[in-house]
Amino acid sequence: FAAQIIPFNRASVAVFDKMKFEGTFLAVIDDGETAVSPGQKFPMSEIDKQNFESPETTFPIRIVAAKDAYTDIGKQIKAEGIVVYIKAPLIAQNQLIGFINFGSRQKDVFTEEHVAIAQEIATSLAIGLQQSRLYLMERHQREQAEALRKIGESLNTTLNFDEILNLLLDQVSRAIPYESANIILIEGDNAKIHYAQGYERYGQDVARKVS
Repeated sequence: FAAQIIPFNRASVAVFDKMKFEGTFLAVIDDGETAVSPGQKFPMSEIDKQNFESPETTFPIRIVAAKDAYTDIGKQIKAEGIVVYIKAPLIAQNQLIGFINFGSRQKDVFTEEHVAIAQEIATSLAIGLQQSRLYLMERHQREQAEALRKIGESLNTTLNFDEILNLLLDQVSRAIPYESANIILIEGDNAKIHYAQGYERYGQDVARKVS
């Protein structure tokens, strides 16, 4: 749809993880070849980090010359022939959650009308992404609550200590996804692993050491 009203050669959508200070590309469209791909992660720039809390004044939508790129991703885009791009912030509930970019291999191709259209697209996209995030957060919280409830039920179903530890880790995995986990109990001045799961993936030697 956007390609019909904005003359771009490349478009991308990226979202930020505030806790990790990194971004992830959700979508990348390019009419040529590019090394940038969906799922690719990249560090947030220092400027983005410093101004993260005031997106409306710090991140206005703007046309950016690729020659002025200062991030690794920006430099990569420039190396692949993009000379100018519209950088539109995705802002939801007064928080910067990402960007949508429209790049061109031709100079002076974007107009103020294109910028206005990009802003409308960014606003709608930000609302949709935020709603999706809220839904996933609520679902995760429900799953955690259900897992904790089942942990309590499991502890009441048996008096066998080893079975209790097994049931505990099984239910915890629903709230906290893990590849391996162990339960360590303190005995006097020593700590001992009493139960472990998932260490077989690291080889039999490792599994024996933690068992």
